[in-house]
Amino acid sequence: MIKKITISLVSILTLTASVAANDATSTQQVVQDAAKISSEGFYLGLGYGLSGFNDGDFGKEFDDFKVAPDNDTDSGFKLYGGYKFNKIVGVEGSYINYGSMDFKYTENGTGIATEIKPWSLNVAANLGYDFFDNQLRPFALVGLGYVAYAQSGQQTLYTTDSSLAGVFGLGVEYTPTLFQGVGFRLSYDSSITAVTMTYSDPTKDDKAFIQSLNMISLSAQYRF
Repeated sequence: MIKKITISLVSILTLTASVAANDATSTQQVVQDAAKISSEGFYLGLGYGLSGFNDGDFGKEFDDFKVAPDNDTDSGFKLYGGYKFNKIVGVEGSYINYGSMDFKYTENGTGIATEIKPWSLNVAANLGYDFFDNQLRPFALVGLGYVAYAQSGQQTLYTTDSSLAGVFGLGVEYTPTLFQGVGFRLSYDSSITAVTMTYSDPTKDDKAFIQSLNMISLSAQYRF
Protein backbone atom coordinates (compact mmCIF):
# COMPACT_ATOMS: atom_id res chain seq x y z
CA MET A 1 0.00 0.00 0.00
CA ILE A 2 2.76 2.38 1.03
CA LYS A 3 4.63 1.52 -2.14
CA LYS A 4 1.60 2.42 -4.27
CA ILE A 5 1.16 5.73 -2.46
CA THR A 6 4.84 6.52 -2.93
CA ILE A 7 4.62 5.75 -6.64
CA SER A 8 1.52 7.94 -6.92
CA LEU A 9 3.23 10.87 -5.16
CA VAL A 10 6.28 10.55 -7.38
CA SER A 11 4.03 10.54 -10.43
CA ILE A 12 2.17 13.64 -9.23
CA LEU A 13 5.41 15.49 -8.47
CA THR A 14 6.84 14.52 -11.88
CA LEU A 15 3.70 15.74 -13.62
CA THR A 16 3.72 19.01 -11.64
CA ALA A 17 7.37 19.63 -12.46
CA SER A 18 6.68 18.91 -16.12
CA VAL A 19 3.75 21.37 -16.20
CA ALA A 20 5.81 24.03 -14.42
CA ALA A 21 8.67 23.55 -16.85
CA ASN A 22 6.29 23.84 -19.79
CA ASP A 23 4.75 27.01 -18.28
CA ALA A 24 8.21 28.51 -17.73
CA THR A 25 9.18 27.67 -21.30
CA SER A 26 5.95 29.20 -22.61
CA THR A 27 6.47 32.35 -20.52
CA GLN A 28 10.03 32.66 -21.72
CA GLN A 29 8.88 32.22 -25.32
CA VAL A 30 6.25 34.96 -24.89
CA VAL A 31 8.88 37.33 -23.50
CA GLN A 32 11.24 36.50 -26.35
CA ASP A 33 8.47 37.00 -28.91
CA ALA A 34 7.53 40.35 -27.34
CA ALA A 35 11.15 41.48 -27.46
CA LYS A 36 11.41 40.38 -31.06
CA ILE A 37 8.28 42.28 -32.07
CA SER A 38 9.39 45.48 -30.30
CA SER A 39 12.62 45.69 -32.31
CA GLU A 40 10.65 47.07 -35.28
CA GLY A 41 7.40 48.88 -35.94
CA PHE A 42 5.72 52.18 -35.16
CA TYR A 43 6.14 54.25 -31.99
CA LEU A 44 4.64 57.47 -30.62
CA GLY A 45 5.79 59.70 -27.77
CA LEU A 46 5.16 62.93 -25.87
CA GLY A 47 7.75 64.77 -23.80
CA TYR A 48 8.32 67.85 -21.67
CA GLY A 49 11.61 69.65 -21.14
CA LEU A 50 13.80 72.72 -20.82
CA SER A 51 14.51 74.78 -23.94
CA GLY A 52 16.99 77.48 -24.90
CA PHE A 53 17.91 79.82 -27.76
CA ASN A 54 21.44 80.79 -28.84
CA ASP A 55 21.52 83.74 -31.27
CA GLY A 56 25.20 83.28 -32.22
CA ASP A 57 26.02 86.85 -31.07
CA PHE A 58 23.69 88.21 -33.74
CA GLY A 59 22.60 91.05 -31.44
CA LYS A 60 26.15 92.30 -30.75
CA GLU A 61 26.94 93.15 -34.36
CA PHE A 62 25.58 96.69 -34.58
CA ASP A 63 27.02 99.97 -33.31
CA ASP A 64 23.75 101.73 -32.50
CA PHE A 65 21.44 98.73 -32.18
CA LYS A 66 22.03 96.15 -29.44
CA VAL A 67 20.04 93.01 -28.61
CA ALA A 68 20.32 91.30 -25.25
CA PRO A 69 18.34 88.25 -24.14
CA ASP A 70 16.11 89.04 -21.20
CA ASN A 71 14.95 85.44 -20.97
CA ASP A 72 16.41 83.07 -23.58
CA THR A 73 15.32 79.87 -21.79
CA ASP A 74 11.90 78.39 -21.10
CA SER A 75 10.07 75.07 -20.94
CA GLY A 76 8.35 73.37 -23.86
CA PHE A 77 7.06 70.08 -25.18
CA LYS A 78 7.81 67.59 -27.93
CA LEU A 79 5.47 65.31 -29.86
CA TYR A 80 7.15 62.66 -31.98
CA GLY A 81 6.50 59.45 -33.84
CA GLY A 82 8.37 57.13 -36.13
CA TYR A 83 9.02 53.70 -37.52
CA LYS A 84 11.87 51.33 -36.69
CA PHE A 85 12.97 49.15 -39.59
CA ASN A 86 15.26 47.03 -37.42
CA LYS A 87 17.50 47.24 -34.34
CA ILE A 88 19.66 49.96 -35.91
CA VAL A 89 17.74 52.22 -38.32
CA GLY A 90 14.49 54.13 -38.01
CA VAL A 91 12.86 57.31 -39.31
CA GLU A 92 11.26 59.88 -37.00
CA GLY A 93 9.15 63.02 -37.32
CA SER A 94 8.62 65.54 -34.52
CA TYR A 95 6.95 68.78 -33.52
CA ILE A 96 8.79 70.79 -30.86
CA ASN A 97 7.39 73.85 -29.09
CA TYR A 98 10.17 75.77 -27.31
CA GLY A 99 8.00 78.05 -25.20
CA SER A 100 8.52 81.83 -25.06
CA MET A 101 11.75 83.87 -25.00
CA ASP A 102 12.09 87.61 -24.40
CA PHE A 103 14.67 90.07 -25.73
CA LYS A 104 15.49 93.70 -25.03
CA TYR A 105 16.69 96.04 -27.76
CA THR A 106 18.55 99.27 -27.22
CA GLU A 107 18.42 101.56 -30.26
CA ASN A 108 19.97 105.01 -29.94
CA GLY A 109 19.45 104.85 -26.19
CA THR A 110 15.79 103.74 -26.42
CA GLY A 111 14.70 100.40 -24.99
CA ILE A 112 12.51 98.14 -27.15
CA ALA A 113 10.99 94.81 -26.11
CA THR A 114 10.35 91.80 -28.35
CA GLU A 115 9.37 88.15 -27.95
CA ILE A 116 9.63 84.93 -29.91
CA LYS A 117 7.59 81.74 -29.43
CA PRO A 118 9.53 79.35 -31.67
CA TRP A 119 8.48 75.91 -32.84
CA SER A 120 9.85 73.41 -35.35
CA LEU A 121 8.80 70.52 -37.57
CA ASN A 122 11.53 67.93 -38.12
CA VAL A 123 12.24 64.74 -40.03
CA ALA A 124 15.30 62.73 -39.05
CA ALA A 125 16.97 59.35 -39.26
CA ASN A 126 17.05 57.55 -35.91
CA LEU A 127 20.34 55.61 -35.68
CA GLY A 128 21.13 53.45 -32.68
CA TYR A 129 21.14 49.91 -31.36
CA ASP A 130 18.84 47.85 -29.12
CA PHE A 131 20.43 46.10 -26.14
CA PHE A 132 19.10 43.72 -23.45
CA ASP A 133 16.30 42.11 -25.48
CA ASN A 134 15.45 45.44 -27.15
CA GLN A 135 14.76 47.17 -23.82
CA LEU A 136 17.62 49.73 -23.87
CA ARG A 137 18.46 51.85 -26.93
CA PRO A 138 21.00 54.68 -27.19
CA PHE A 139 20.48 56.65 -30.40
CA ALA A 140 21.33 59.71 -32.48
CA LEU A 141 19.07 61.84 -34.71
CA VAL A 142 20.22 63.47 -37.96
CA GLY A 143 17.88 65.27 -40.35
CA LEU A 144 16.26 68.49 -41.55
CA GLY A 145 13.66 70.79 -40.05
CA TYR A 146 11.55 73.90 -40.47
CA VAL A 147 11.77 76.55 -37.73
CA ALA A 148 9.16 79.27 -37.15
CA TYR A 149 10.02 82.08 -34.70
CA ALA A 150 6.50 83.51 -34.20
CA GLN A 151 7.82 87.00 -33.43
CA SER A 152 5.83 89.65 -31.59
CA GLY A 153 6.40 92.90 -29.70
CA GLN A 154 7.72 96.34 -30.58
CA GLN A 155 10.53 95.09 -32.82
CA THR A 156 11.17 91.86 -34.74
CA LEU A 157 14.46 89.98 -34.75
CA TYR A 158 14.32 88.74 -38.34
CA THR A 159 13.00 89.99 -41.66
CA THR A 160 11.65 86.47 -42.31
CA ASP A 161 9.74 84.57 -39.66
CA SER A 162 10.90 81.06 -40.59
CA SER A 163 13.98 79.16 -41.69
CA LEU A 164 15.25 75.73 -42.71
CA ALA A 165 17.40 73.99 -40.11
CA GLY A 166 19.73 71.09 -39.60
CA VAL A 167 18.42 68.73 -36.91
CA PHE A 168 20.67 66.84 -34.52
CA GLY A 169 19.96 64.90 -31.35
CA LEU A 170 21.19 62.35 -28.83
CA GLY A 171 19.23 60.23 -26.41
CA VAL A 172 18.50 56.93 -24.74
CA GLU A 173 15.28 54.93 -24.49
CA TYR A 174 14.24 52.36 -21.90
CA THR A 175 11.29 50.08 -22.72
CA PRO A 176 10.87 47.33 -20.12
CA THR A 177 9.37 44.14 -21.53
CA LEU A 178 7.12 44.01 -18.46
CA PHE A 179 5.39 47.25 -19.57
CA GLN A 180 4.32 45.73 -22.92
CA GLY A 181 5.48 48.55 -25.20
CA VAL A 182 5.39 51.50 -22.80
CA GLY A 183 8.79 53.14 -22.42
CA PHE A 184 10.71 56.30 -21.53
CA ARG A 185 13.13 58.55 -23.40
CA LEU A 186 15.70 61.11 -22.28
CA SER A 187 16.92 63.21 -25.21
CA TYR A 188 18.69 66.36 -26.34
CA ASP A 189 17.46 68.00 -29.57
CA SER A 190 19.00 70.88 -31.50
CA SER A 191 17.74 72.76 -34.57
CA ILE A 192 20.59 74.77 -36.11
CA THR A 193 20.03 77.61 -38.58
CA ALA A 194 22.31 80.04 -40.43
CA VAL A 195 21.29 83.72 -40.65
CA THR A 196 23.18 85.95 -43.10
CA MET A 197 23.49 89.68 -42.41
CA THR A 198 23.87 91.88 -45.52
CA TYR A 199 25.35 95.28 -44.66
CA SER A 200 24.40 98.53 -46.38
CA ASP A 201 28.04 99.58 -46.11
CA PRO A 202 29.78 98.18 -49.25
CA THR A 203 33.09 97.99 -47.39
CA LYS A 204 31.70 95.28 -45.10
CA ASP A 205 31.31 91.68 -46.19
CA ASP A 206 28.18 89.69 -45.50
CA LYS A 207 28.37 87.74 -42.26
CA ALA A 208 26.70 84.47 -41.27
CA PHE A 209 25.47 83.75 -37.75
CA ILE A 210 24.94 80.18 -36.57
CA GLN A 211 21.94 80.03 -34.25
CA SER A 212 20.29 77.15 -32.45
CA LEU A 213 17.11 76.17 -30.63
CA ASN A 214 17.74 73.41 -28.11
CA MET A 215 15.74 71.20 -25.77
CA ILE A 216 16.46 68.59 -23.10
CA SER A 217 13.32 66.53 -22.54
CA LEU A 218 11.94 63.49 -20.76
CA SER A 219 9.26 61.59 -22.69
CA ALA A 220 6.86 58.71 -22.36
CA GLN A 221 6.33 56.62 -25.49
CA TYR A 222 4.58 53.54 -26.79
CA ARG A 223 5.79 50.96 -29.29
CA PHE A 224 2.98 49.46 -31.33
